[in-house]
Amino acid sequence: MTGLPCRAPASVRIEGYSARDGVTHGSLDVIVHACSEHAGQARTERLNGFTPYTTAPTAGARCGDRLSFADTPATPDAHHDADLMRVDAPQVTPLSVAHLMDTPLPQLVDELGVTLTESAITDPGFTGYVYADRHGATVALPPARPELEHDCVARYLIGRAFNVADLPPLPEPFQVTDMTDDFQREQTARRNDREGRGSW
Repeated sequence: MTGLPCRAPASVRIEGYSARDGVTHGSLDVIVHACSEHAGQARTERLNGFTPYTTAPTAGARCGDRLSFADTPATPDAHHDADLMRVDAPQVTPLSVAHLMDTPLPQLVDELGVTLTESAITDPGFTGYVYADRHGATVALPPARPELEHDCVARYLIGRAFNVADLPPLPEPFQVTDMTDDFQREQTARRNDREGRGSW
């Protein structure tokens, strides 16, 4: 594998799920860490045949670290580095505002495993949404908007999904509505109702 592993601090953790089981059944088969330069290559070469999902890297992980559950359950394989297990391993730098803003959008989307799609919502007040879970992030943007708006909103929503520290607010006239708290309250209310502890 050309240039991989380069042993630089990892910027992403890519989980691979088998096509047979997929993420629906929770069959995590392999974990690969990569730096931003080698993320695309790791997805292509190390996760060939798996469904990849990108998340934040494990603390101390290095580009090229690999853990395979399919070959030897819960045991690191030959590509896994002992640095992952060291308590004094260096901390991985989280995604920065500079990297978020300076990386070409197609490259950023690829290295983070973000799905960038067009929304069917055409309302002039709608600027897009992001849905993020443990399997990755999906950013949906409205059709027929200026390229600058598309780029700005996409980067902002990706930054929100990856909890980028010091992320500047969107410029006027854009506004963000965070529905996470509403969703969590709704889930708690449903759980309480099922358990007979409904709030009246």
